[in-house]
Amino acid sequence: MRFLDLIHTGLQNLWRRRLRSVLTIVAVLIGSTSVVAMLILAFGARNVFMAQLEATGMLTRITIVSDKEADADFFGGGGMDDEDGTKLTEEILEEIGQRNHITAVTPVVSANAFQSAQIKDGNGKKVGMHVQGLRPNPEFDPIIAAGRNFADNESENGNIILGSRYLKKLGFEDPNDAVGETIIFTTWEGYYNIDMELPPYDTSDEEVWQQRQEIPATIIGVTQSGPSDGESRITEGWARRLNTNKHYGPSSEESMLEAEEYNRKLGEEAGWTGREIQDDEWMQPESSIEVRDETEERGFESIYAQVDSAEHVEDVAAGIEESLDVGAITAKEFLDGFLSVFTVITIVLAAIGGISLLVAAVGIINTMVMAVMERTKEIGIMKAVGASKGSIRWMFTFEAALLGFWGGVAGVGLGYGLTLVANYFVNQQLSGGGFDAQNVAQLEWWLALSVIGFTTIIGVIAGLYPASRAARLDPVDALRRE
Repeated sequence: MRFLDLIHTGLQNLWRRRLRSVLTIVAVLIGSTSVVAMLILAFGARNVFMAQLEATGMLTRITIVSDKEADADFFGGGGMDDEDGTKLTEEILEEIGQRNHITAVTPVVSANAFQSAQIKDGNGKKVGMHVQGLRPNPEFDPIIAAGRNFADNESENGNIILGSRYLKKLGFEDPNDAVGETIIFTTWEGYYNIDMELPPYDTSDEEVWQQRQEIPATIIGVTQSGPSDGESRITEGWARRLNTNKHYGPSSEESMLEAEEYNRKLGEEAGWTGREIQDDEWMQPESSIEVRDETEERGFESIYAQVDSAEHVEDVAAGIEESLDVGAITAKEFLDGFLSVFTVITIVLAAIGGISLLVAAVGIINTMVMAVMERTKEIGIMKAVGASKGSIRWMFTFEAALLGFWGGVAGVGLGYGLTLVANYFVNQQLSGGGFDAQNVAQLEWWLALSVIGFTTIIGVIAGLYPASRAARLDPVDALRRE
């Protein structure tokens, strides 16, 4: 039997029993649509995440931390607390910036003073907030959903770019509503920085020394949602001032000698007159005020280095680690973990959709078995006029394959329609939230062909038993059967 005859006969036989064929195709359609929808969801989430990483320059970023074994992450946390590592200084920053393929560097300084944050005259809800200080640079500036980025490192003290993850926690729905509002940060107990006045040295009230300070910050921008939207940002200059603490230290020798001389004369005068000296008359040595710059003492928490292309990232990171004895973290390790999780999720989602295809395969078997029973006499006539077992087997197998093929085509078509509907609603939500609209769900051509091919193969496999049964029929018995 020629291939064209095979196609013509198969289509004709399916058309003759079109209601049964349509119902079987619908079963395959449901299964293939489930697979398409699940995989589009998984791949869409992956593509959006990767696009955000690429847009923020993280795929070409190296995070340098003090120690190769430090408990740090790609987003820059944890590097400064390691006392055994290499101190990240301004000299190291400059040395890294002069290396080949490095286009920009910036220090990272965390604002450790903040315990909680709340909106001034807002809902009163306090939230913990991760705040990092970076030097303003276009290559490290976050993508802004509303407002602006920092202009420079010196004139932006008191300003903050809010991470979008904190919007709803602070009572905002629209990023534009947050711009211009004031955040009140509450510090830890006993905090005094270089810009604050210390209580008088002789203050004995413990509550005065342990009181918390309130530091205002004006929101000038809100970041877009993305991998680092849990980080709010201030300038490195302000972060360093916040981390520069002051406290009373030992009295100077000059102050002690002055108080000693004064008290000696006071005692002599009182002895001449017989007067009793009151406690508040004695001079206390004036305590010195010591300033502690934590960043200067301990170094930067980490350093971000931007590389000119992704293909140079690993080599540059290896060179930095070897020559400077520091840790250099790239997106590769972070992505490997993410992609492994993504692979597991994709397999699970595909398996869930595959259950529907398994049910559809049973439907194809049932349809073809009934077709063999109904066309027994027709099979006998074909064998009587010289049709071989192979031709009979091919004919029924091809009909089963057609059921799988058309079910896959219909499923892909429906899946594509669902992506258009999903993208419409998702883009509406993103636009309403001040973010750039993007088609999250995308049906790739290779996915469409794979699903159609897979459903066709399922049809072929499901049709093997009915086709084999038809090929084994004895022509004499088949012609006798009514």
